[in-house]
Amino acid sequence: MKIYIIFINIIFILCFLPSLGAAVMSPMIMASATRDRREMPIGMLAMIMVALFPVVIAIAQYCSWKYYSANNLKFSLYYACAPLMWVALLFLLLPLAWVIGRLFF
Repeated sequence: MKIYIIFINIIFILCFLPSLGAAVMSPMIMASATRDRREMPIGMLAMIMVALFPVVIAIAQYCSWKYYSANNLKFSLYYACAPLMWVALLFLLLPLAWVIGRLFF
């Protein structure tokens, strides 16, 4: 089970590596187009947080697996990751709220 989880997480992270590159470049492109360089560091931080979301999920899954195996409990991916998924979801929603706020308000 451990090897399966690690393998899935590696594939999941590798699929999102291009989005990390786009996350670093897109605020620079947007800032140069609007000539407002003050927005660039905040926008870059928000985009990087979104791109690192799968890494946070993978760490949450691994920590849950370690807890369940240390306490000799039957591992269930859904129930094990539920509390940490809320933390990861918050990690994703905070920068998205900032981006939506900048677009519409």
